[in-house]
Amino acid sequence: MAEVTLESLQASIGRLQDSTESMQASIGSLQASTESMQTSIASLKSSTESLQASTESLQASTESLQATTESMQASIANLRSLVEHSLEEQAILRREMAETRRAVADVSGDVAQLTRTVAAISRTGAESRSEVADIRSLTLALVDQGRRLDRRFTEFRDDMELMVKAELMGRLGHFEIRIENRLSAIEDRLPPQAA
Repeated sequence: MAEVTLESLQASIGRLQDSTESMQASIGSLQASTESMQTSIASLKSSTESLQASTESLQASTESLQATTESMQASIANLRSLVEHSLEEQAILRREMAETRRAVADVSGDVAQLTRTVAAISRTGAESRSEVADIRSLTLALVDQGRRLDRRFTEFRDDMELMVKAELMGRLGHFEIRIENRLSAIEDRLPPQAA
């Protein structure tokens, strides 16, 4: 009877040692899983910092585009002032032409000289009209380019927002799936608790 009890105790001790070794292995696996999760968290923090740097770069690009737009608006204002000045000069030239015509009617001098003077004034007026037309064309082109820049800026901002959101959601979803898989693996390795 004592031999049976001793063998039973030895068998119980052996099973207890096996259970202890199994629990130690489970604890080691749990520690490895914890270290892996800490590595994943560090990687996620690095990704978040990279996204913040990208956001700051986007803000710098936005400020640069705004500065370019303001510079173009200043150029448009300068062109408008040039157009107004050219129109004033054209009005002055028209008045001068009218005065010249009156002088030709009043003075019976050298007709050929007066004709050359009128022709020169006419050429100046034509050149002024051509310059005004060129300035108007440039102004319209600058306005159109400003509108295109505004559209491009809006599309660029929307695309960047969509890319940032997609990147964040994808990384967070992947991280959640990895955590759930690790937790499931840890739960499968733990011995079932007795009721």
